[in-house]
Amino acid sequence: ATLMTLWPALLRAEGSCTWSDIAPILDTKPGLRRFLEESFTLSPGGSAMRLGKEFESLEGRRVGPYRFDATSRKDPALAFELVLETKPEFLNDAGAVLPAGQESAGVVVRETFAAVRLEPYADETPAPNAVPEALVAERVTWTQARCSQLNLADLQIRTVDFPADGKLVGKAIFHEEGQTNRLEYFTVDASVPGGAALSESFYFHEGELIFVLRRETSNVPNQPGSELRFYLQNGQICRATRKAILPAGTAAPAVMEEPIPVAQDEAGKLLVRVSRLALSSDPALLAEDYAGWLHVSP
Repeated sequence: ATLMTLWPALLRAEGSCTWSDIAPILDTKPGLRRFLEESFTLSPGGSAMRLGKEFESLEGRRVGPYRFDATSRKDPALAFELVLETKPEFLNDAGAVLPAGQESAGVVVRETFAAVRLEPYADETPAPNAVPEALVAERVTWTQARCSQLNLADLQIRTVDFPADGKLVGKAIFHEEGQTNRLEYFTVDASVPGGAALSESFYFHEGELIFVLRRETSNVPNQPGSELRFYLQNGQICRATRKAILPAGTAAPAVMEEPIPVAQDEAGKLLVRVSRLALSSDPALLAEDYAGWLHVSP
């Protein structure tokens, strides 16, 4: 889990860092640094987060996620932001790892590799015909109210269970308007027995997809999950946000939603996928789709 995900209220503005600063972290995963350096031209300087004043002994200490510019060596036209996520452990003066909720008492922070990802640069230039922010906020408010107004008592419920092959446990629950059988929303819950889980809910208004809520949880101890929200209008994603789902018992401030960029073709791919799932009564097809999400081999 990144520190930014777990303790956002305890972090301060980004500070600078160098690629050599994070070499010891990369080297906890043998071969990773060499792979990245051979695959990308990396900026020598990057950015990181800094611990806030709550960390009396560690205030100002740089921590992950670390961000660097990365350009493909094979295709210089492919440029990304490389993000290195870390798993931090806070130690007291006796060298013992502090439990959740007591991190600010640490005198040493030790980071190990957690994940690396490539992100597109945020496009700061408004797209042609972009919806003004005020109208987006109005649409989001309307969508939230619409989803909250759906009354389960007024809907017919149809359930499709995944095949009982032991690889994946799950079901889809379709909520349809009683008179017209029009789909109002449906939820799919899928999990690997004893492992990761994914839950998605898709909401419609007069046949148009308006909202998607996606929750993912990990089977790694103390690893936070994530919650993604996609708000749509006229077949386009007008806003996308993410927040962390904190592990049970984690003593940390509430994590606020943060906006996330989405690729231009994301809405199209989402609509195709939702149409396939919404029309499906084949439990094998549903299970196959979520097996891919949860990295379960056929």
